[in-house]
Amino acid sequence: MKEPAWVNRVVSATMPNEPDLYYFDWEEADRRVRFIEKYCRYPEGPKAGQTIKLDRWQKEEIIYPAFGWKEKETGLRRYRQVFLAIPRKNAKTTLTAAIAESILFQDAEQKAQVYCAAGERFQAGIIYQALKYFVESDANISKRLRVYKNELHYDKWQSFVKVLSAESKSKHGFNAHAVFFDELHTQPNRDLWDVLTSSMLAREQPIVFVMTTAGTDTNSLCYEQWEYARNVRDGVIIDDRFLPVLYEADPSDDWHDPKVCKKANPGLGSIISEKNFRIEYEKAVRQSSYINTFLNLHLNIWTNSAERWITDEVWMKGAREFTENDVKDLPCWAGLDLASTRDLNAFGVVWVDHVSGKYYTKVYHFVNR
Repeated sequence: MKEPAWVNRVVSATMPNEPDLYYFDWEEADRRVRFIEKYCRYPEGPKAGQTIKLDRWQKEEIIYPAFGWKEKETGLRRYRQVFLAIPRKNAKTTLTAAIAESILFQDAEQKAQVYCAAGERFQAGIIYQALKYFVESDANISKRLRVYKNELHYDKWQSFVKVLSAESKSKHGFNAHAVFFDELHTQPNRDLWDVLTSSMLAREQPIVFVMTTAGTDTNSLCYEQWEYARNVRDGVIIDDRFLPVLYEADPSDDWHDPKVCKKANPGLGSIISEKNFRIEYEKAVRQSSYINTFLNLHLNIWTNSAERWITDEVWMKGAREFTENDVKDLPCWAGLDLASTRDLNAFGVVWVDHVSGKYYTKVYHFVNR
């Protein structure tokens, strides 16, 4: 059978640094898509109950490369980690659950342990609930599995899928084949991550899927992984086992530009209603306190806080030079923000001129030693 046109696009976009070690199995890549579009149904929304029809970006940028690339020597999967950074409402959960079902049935892995993991149990259960819906909505699939509230079992391969969170009391004794980390930015620490990813050494082709939106803590595990993904994407770090798929606007981008919104939201116009997205955008335009929320959740930009009291543009309009003589007779208020290890210490002073209505501010920063 002749290779379809999409093969060249996928291969070119994800060409390994050591091409002699890998080959692209386009039939296997297509087999994964055909399984998902046959056995998985939309769990909610206007298409609820209908079989899934994947967008081109979902196939060519995520599923095809993740499952099509293989080692020449063994025929096993090339990728061991997929990092998908994508804003809210781009069908992240539905796609992830569909991939989990494909792995459970199509990997043919004996005693496969598949985990849906997140910072807290409710979040971890979101992917599982979508997977559970897929199973229960298809008679051919459901008759092969035993389905429970927070886990399902596939007796043919003695495999299971379980929900796991950072709240779990026991985090040892795992032998994970596949792990799906949802919203990695909600992990309170790296304990669950380290235990699960280190438990995969005995598996032939283990895989970790990270699916997350941006957070606000740049000292977190999620930001560490995000930066690693950027470096792999940009060629700064060479890692042929890591697939970075990043849909994000740059902080320097004009968030009013429709092209920027589309860059960060590949499902805009198909999965995401343009009308509903416009409503969120206009809310941010009208309410400065909502800007950071919009940038964070809908453009995937890491922000220092959930809300913005004043915009950068308005703040910079007030930038003026002043001297000590200008404020020496004015009342002032001071605040000190201390940091213990990695952050800056800051000492800020505000002077108020009640006659003119002007405010003068000056902030001093100190590096920890």
